[in-house]
Amino acid sequence: MKDLATALFSFLIILLSACQTAEGFLIMEQPYSLNEIRKAVGAIAGKPREVSPNQREIISAYFGRKQGVAFDPNSAKERLYAHFWILGDRRPYDIRVQVISERKSNVGYSEVGEDLGLSKKVAEELSERLAKGQDGSNVIDTFRPF
Repeated sequence: MKDLATALFSFLIILLSACQTAEGFLIMEQPYSLNEIRKAVGAIAGKPREVSPNQREIISAYFGRKQGVAFDPNSAKERLYAHFWILGDRRPYDIRVQVISERKSNVGYSEVGEDLGLSKKVAEELSERLAKGQDGSNVIDTFRPF
């Protein structure tokens, strides 16, 4: 009976850890509007490769590790992309940032996994961009009662 309880407990722990979906780097409670967040993401990531219908999930274009170097996403050995999620139904929003790495093989590109260091770096850059964008705005001009 004790072995059965131990086995069941172990199974539940493995099952719960496998269901964990918290990936990427989370920026908590951002008081900015959806439009401001999307503009900041666009300023960092450029023109997005994909945007969800509700515009709360944004996937950047492919980029390389070295900035300033010419990059061709169709011939590079490794390519990266950033995935942004705007979470919550109203302010303050949480923003999840995940940078995914893909490697080229004989059959095409396959996902290697997340680059936690770059995810954190992109999230910090996004936080800074949002803070800078809010500094120069006028509260009365951005308030729209209707």
